[in-house]
Amino acid sequence: MFENKDILTISYQGNQFLTSNFENRCEKEFKPKHGFPLLNLPRVVFLECIENLDILEIILFSLLSKRAKAIAKLSRWNLQNIQMTLGFDNQIRFELSTDPGVEWVIKLDRWETSVYPCFQSDLSGPKLKHNLLLNYEIDEFKKMAENIWEVFDSSVYIINTFEESLMEWIINTQPIVRNVYMLGGVITSFEMLNRIFTSVEVTQYFHLNAIARVKKTKFMEPIPYRAITIDNSYWFSLPSILNGSNSIIRLHDSTLTPTDINTILREWQMGTKLRNLEYLEIWTSTRLDRERSAREMYKDLNNLTDGDESDGRPRTVIVFSLLSKRAKSIAKQIHWDLLDIRLKWSCYNQIRLKIPSDPKREWIIEHHKRKEASEYPYVESKKYSGYSYHYLFFHKNQNAVEELEQIFETIWEVFRSPICDFPVVEKSVINWLIEFQPTIRCAWICDNVLTASETLESIFKSLKVTQYFRLKTVEADIQTKITEPIPYRSISIGSSYLVTLPAILNGNNSIILLDGSELTPMDINTILKEWQKGTKLRNLEFLEIKSSALQEGFDGCVREISKDLNLTESDENDGRPRKVKIHDEWEYWLPNVNISYNLVRSDGMIGSIFPTYRLHEDGRITDIRFNLQNISTRKPRKHQLLTEVKAEEESKTKNGFPLLNLPRVVLLECIENLEVLEIVQLSLLSKRAKSAAKLNRWDLMGIQLILKADHRIYLKIPSYPMGLWNIEYRTKKTSECPYKMLYAEAFHYFYSIEELKQMIEHLYEVFRSPTCDFRIVEQSMVEWLIKFQPTIRYIRFLDGVITSFETLNRICESLKGTEYFYLGSVRTYEKTEVTEPIPYRAIAIDNSYWLTLPAILNGTNSIILLDGSELTPKDINTILKEWQMGCKLRNLEYLEIKSSKLQDLQSYTNEVLKDLNVTTVVGNDGRAMTIKVTDDFIHRLPQVQIVHNLIRNDGMIGSIFPSKRKNELLFNFQVWRRET
Repeated sequence: MFENKDILTISYQGNQFLTSNFENRCEKEFKPKHGFPLLNLPRVVFLECIENLDILEIILFSLLSKRAKAIAKLSRWNLQNIQMTLGFDNQIRFELSTDPGVEWVIKLDRWETSVYPCFQSDLSGPKLKHNLLLNYEIDEFKKMAENIWEVFDSSVYIINTFEESLMEWIINTQPIVRNVYMLGGVITSFEMLNRIFTSVEVTQYFHLNAIARVKKTKFMEPIPYRAITIDNSYWFSLPSILNGSNSIIRLHDSTLTPTDINTILREWQMGTKLRNLEYLEIWTSTRLDRERSAREMYKDLNNLTDGDESDGRPRTVIVFSLLSKRAKSIAKQIHWDLLDIRLKWSCYNQIRLKIPSDPKREWIIEHHKRKEASEYPYVESKKYSGYSYHYLFFHKNQNAVEELEQIFETIWEVFRSPICDFPVVEKSVINWLIEFQPTIRCAWICDNVLTASETLESIFKSLKVTQYFRLKTVEADIQTKITEPIPYRSISIGSSYLVTLPAILNGNNSIILLDGSELTPMDINTILKEWQKGTKLRNLEFLEIKSSALQEGFDGCVREISKDLNLTESDENDGRPRKVKIHDEWEYWLPNVNISYNLVRSDGMIGSIFPTYRLHEDGRITDIRFNLQNISTRKPRKHQLLTEVKAEEESKTKNGFPLLNLPRVVLLECIENLEVLEIVQLSLLSKRAKSAAKLNRWDLMGIQLILKADHRIYLKIPSYPMGLWNIEYRTKKTSECPYKMLYAEAFHYFYSIEELKQMIEHLYEVFRSPTCDFRIVEQSMVEWLIKFQPTIRYIRFLDGVITSFETLNRICESLKGTEYFYLGSVRTYEKTEVTEPIPYRAIAIDNSYWLTLPAILNGTNSIILLDGSELTPKDINTILKEWQMGCKLRNLEYLEIKSSKLQDLQSYTNEVLKDLNVTTVVGNDGRAMTIKVTDDFIHRLPQVQIVHNLIRNDGMIGSIFPSKRKNELLFNFQVWRRET
C-alpha cells in the first residue's frame, strides 16, 4: 500500500509525481546492470522483500522474468472487482477486498509524456485512486491483463469493449465474466452476436449498445444472461423475450407494439413463461395516444388493480424526509445547526447547503440528464483541495422547477433554515418566493424574466432583500421609468436605462452598480453635489455607472461631471481601499487607475472619482464607466508586490522567532530544509535574505522556469522530473496571498505585466537558471525578452500578440529558439506574404495564410505544423519533388498542412501526387505513429488505412497520407528510415 511516509506529493490537474521510495526502486530494478542483483537472492529473502511492495509494484515486478512472476504469484493480495476497458480507453481497474475505499488503475496513457512507467494518485470524495500509466501497444496491454489474472488468480468482474476484434481475445482468455458492456458499433452482425452468446458466459449483467450495419431483420433467439440492457433494440423480437429466462430486461428504442406487450403480460400471468422475470422496461415510440396504448396493453388482463406510490413495492433510493408525513416529522428531530441554503440556477438547477460550523463541507441537490431516468435519484461525493462536496442528483424534466420548490419547502421545514441566496429564472417563481419567504439575503432576477413594470413594483413592495439585489436585462417592451428608490442595501441593475436620477437621490442604498445607464454627465454632477452637501446619499459607499450613450467624449464627460466641484487630483496610492464589499461573499475589485479625483465632505468623508473607458478596435471610445468611492480619510500606503510580501512576512513573524537575525552559518543550515517555493518567498524579504537564498541546495542549473499564458510561472528540476512547483499571479487579491497549497502552488496579487517580468528576473538571479519555455502574452514583452534572454528553448506567441510582420521579422532576427517556435494568429490587416524561412527547428503556426512556398523550401526546419494554410496542392507537389531530389528540406522529419479549401479528397490527393513515383501501402509498414516535437510534446499521427511512400536515393522514406475532417483538408508527410 501507499503509506504516508512513501508519498512525497500527489498529482493535481494532470501533474504526475513518483513516490520517492519507489523511484529509487525503479532505478534499481530497471537498471540491474549497475545495481544489486535482486533476482539472485534466496527465495525466502526474496519473499520478505516483496512483502513491502504494493500491488502496482508487484505487477511491474512480475514482468521482469519467469522467476519473478513465480515469486510474485505468492503475494498475499486478494484482488476483486477487476474491470477492463478495451479499444478506446484501455485500462484495467481493480480493488482489494481488505480496502474497498482504494481503487487501482493500469491504463495506456495517451498524453504526451516521455517518462514511463509513471504513477499518479487522485483523491475524489471518499475514494482514493492509484494509477499506473504505461506506454504499451494494445497487444502488450493484453499480455499485461493475462499476466495480472495469472499472478493474482482473479477473474474479470467487468469488461467494456469498443472493438469487435477484441471479442475473440476475450472469448479465448476470459469466457466467464460477471458484467459486459459493449459500446455502439462494436457488433456488426448477428453471427458475431451468436458467437458471443454461445462462447461467453455473463453471470450478472450484459449491456449492448447499437449494432452497426445490420439489416432490418429480427433476432429470434433469447439472450442467455440474467440481466440485459439493449439500446436501439429494434431487432429484438417478442419470441426472444418469451423464450428467455432473463430476470431484468431493459429495452430502448424498441419496435414492440402495445399488443406485443399485452402478450408478454398474459404469458407472465399464466405462469408458463417468464418465470424468472423481476423487472421489464420497454422504451418505444408509437403513433397511438397514451390512453389508447394503455387500453391495448391491458386488454383482457385479469385481476388488474390500481396502486398508489406507497403500495409497498421497493424503491431504489430513498430520500427519507420526502417519504411521508411521518418520515418528515422524524427527520425534524435532528440536531443540525441552521443551514446556509442557496439556490443556483443555470444549465443545472441546484440547491446548495452548508453548515456554518463546518465551512469546508457542502451538500448539493442538483437536476441533470447525464443518466437514464430510471437511475435517479442517486448520490455522489467528491473532494477538492480539502473541500468536500456531497451530491444528490434528480432527473431533470419539465417539472424540475416545481420539484425544487417542494424540496425547498421540505428543507426549510426540516432544518428550520431560510433560503439565503435565490436566483429567479421564471416569472412564476416570484409569487412562490414572496409567499413562501418574503425576506431573503440575496436575490437575482435573471435575463428577460420580467415582462411588465408592474411585476418589478410588486417585487420592491413585497420582497425584502437584506444584502444584495441583482436585476439583469428585462424585456424591451418595459419602458416605464423607475422614479421611486429601490429599497435594498446593494443593487446591481443590468437594464439601468429604467433607473432615473430621483430614484438614486432619494434612496438609502450603500452600493449602486448600473449597467447600460442613460444618466447624463449633468445628472452625475448633481449626484456629486448632493453627496457633498450631506443631505442625501448618506449611506453611499460605492457608485458605478456604465454607459455607452454619452456623446461628449471622455474628456468632455469628465469636464461636465466635475463642473463647479472643488476636486483635488490624487495618484493611485492615496490610501483608498482597492475593493468594495458587495455582500458577505463578494468583494468587488476596483479598476487600476493612475489618477483619481477626490471630493471632501464636511464630516471628513472622501469621495474618490475615477472615470474610465473602453477603447474599441477602430479607436472609438465606448462603455464609459464612472466610479464614486466613498471612503474615510487615512494615511497613504504603498502598493507593490515585494513590499506587500515583506509586510506580510513581517506581520507573521512579529511575535515569532527573528529568523533573519541568525548567524549566516545557522541561517544556511535552516535554508537547506526549505523547498523551492519557500526559498522564493524568503528571497523576497530583504537583500540579506536574497543573498542567503541564492546559496540554496537545489540543482543550480537544473531549475526550469516555464511561463504560461494564465500568469503562472512553473518551476521544474531535471533530477526530480515528476515534480512541479508553480507561482500564480491572480487578478483578485485575497488576504491569504501569498500562500501555498497541497499541490505546491503559491499565489501573488497581479498588478501588471511589469511585475511578472520582475519576478522572472528575480528567479533567474536566485536560482541561476534561464527560462526554458516562454509564452508571450503581450507584444510589449518581446523587447524585454530580447534584452533579458535572447536564446530560449521554447517560444510561444499567443493569438493576437503579434500585430505586424515587422515585429515578426524582429523576432526571427533577434530571438533564437533552440527547439520549438509556436505562433498564434497574427493580428493585422496586411496581406503580406512571408518568403523568408523561419529559423527554428520545430515550428507550429496558426492561420498561416501568409507563409509561402519559398519560406518552406529554403528553410532548415525539421518539423512544420501549419494550420489555415493557403498552400495549393501544386505547392505541396513541389515540396515533395524537392525533398525527393535531396537538395532541399534535408532536415525535414514531419510536415503537416491544414487547409480549408473546398475540394474533394480524391482530386486533392491526385494533384499532390502528380508525376511522383509512389508505392501504395495498406496499414502500417513499420513507420512510427508518434512525432517528438519537444520533450513534453509528442504528436500522435492519425490512423489511416492507405499510405503513399516516396523513396529518396539515400534510403529515406517519405510517407504521404492526406485526410479530410469536415471542411478541412489535412496533408501529412512523415520522413523515416526502415530499420534493418
